[in-house]
Amino acid sequence: MEWLDAALCNALHEAAEHRPTPTAGAPTMNNDEPMRTPMLRRLAMLLPALLCLGAQAATYVYTGSPYSGGTINNATSCAAPEVCGQFTVGQSVSGSITTALPLAPNLTNSDIAASVTGYSFSNGVSSIVSGSPPARLVTALVTTDGAGAITSADIKLQRWTYSAAGSAAAGPHVAGDRFDEINVVGAVASGASINGFCAGVDISVPTDTCNTVSANTATSVAVVSGGAWDMLPSVSIADASVLEGNSGFSNLNFPITLSAIPSAPVTVTVGLTGGTATAGTDFAMPFLSVSWAPGDPVTKNFVIVVQGESIAEPDETLQLTLSNPVGAVLGAAVATGTILNDDAVPPAAATAIPTLSEWTLMLLATASVVIGMWRTRRP
Repeated sequence: MEWLDAALCNALHEAAEHRPTPTAGAPTMNNDEPMRTPMLRRLAMLLPALLCLGAQAATYVYTGSPYSGGTINNATSCAAPEVCGQFTVGQSVSGSITTALPLAPNLTNSDIAASVTGYSFSNGVSSIVSGSPPARLVTALVTTDGAGAITSADIKLQRWTYSAAGSAAAGPHVAGDRFDEINVVGAVASGASINGFCAGVDISVPTDTCNTVSANTATSVAVVSGGAWDMLPSVSIADASVLEGNSGFSNLNFPITLSAIPSAPVTVTVGLTGGTATAGTDFAMPFLSVSWAPGDPVTKNFVIVVQGESIAEPDETLQLTLSNPVGAVLGAAVATGTILNDDAVPPAAATAIPTLSEWTLMLLATASVVIGMWRTRRP
């Protein structure tokens, strides 16, 4: 029900932001009101963050069909400083978009631009990547199935490459400026252009996109049918524990799990990031990554080899963190392993209670008699 979590999170954020502002002269309950009001506002803004900590981003991958000779129309002329390029057979449109939360199921041509946190697409020659100043996300409409997977989309990306009035990134852009464009249309088509000619610019802020696209002899174009969307699985690691043992070795098995059977290779790096156990003395890490081939089981064990010993000591821990996923996104990335002590603590040595010898007892008895007689005879 991630889509329901997303709706709840958005509602909480909106409620926190649209808080009432006190009017001048409004009564207050006590003198602490000016101080308490900002505190309550901070708590109201913190609540959605706390409730939505478990929300996970989702990444959707597009793979287009390769260009063929009949799908390419390359530029025949180009003059600097315009940035030109040539498509070749076998190249294709590919890339991904990442959303703050998984997409809701059963969307129909829905605009998801507000929830897109990143994108990266290539036309085989150049790339359009979020965070690059000249890049623009023009359109992001998707249709999803009952599981929230994209079945078709209308994704349009532009990247300014030339501006007659200024830098390609900053503009201001005007008709006649140049750009690269990547399109994914429906479930069965994709297209790309290099050094496209802009015949009309939407200069509204923050859009700054070309809304009337044209081409000439300096523009390369490739359009092809066929392609597919796929959702990257998330990869998570879970806590683990093992008895230390008195000698030899034992395995501390951390389960690392994909959210779905992989349809493409997946790799994730595993790093030691903390704990009280000592690497090289208490345990050894034989490898630093886990990989899946397409169709592999979703769960694999990352094995830490623990050295047994017979010294009684507290339980020891180590912390592992997943990073650098390839073919997946991170889910629960941190886990703690516990090496359980199984050596009994030796009993504390009994404290010897000194005993009185018979001579000491006789001396004490004699002293008691003497003291008693002295008290009796004393006037």
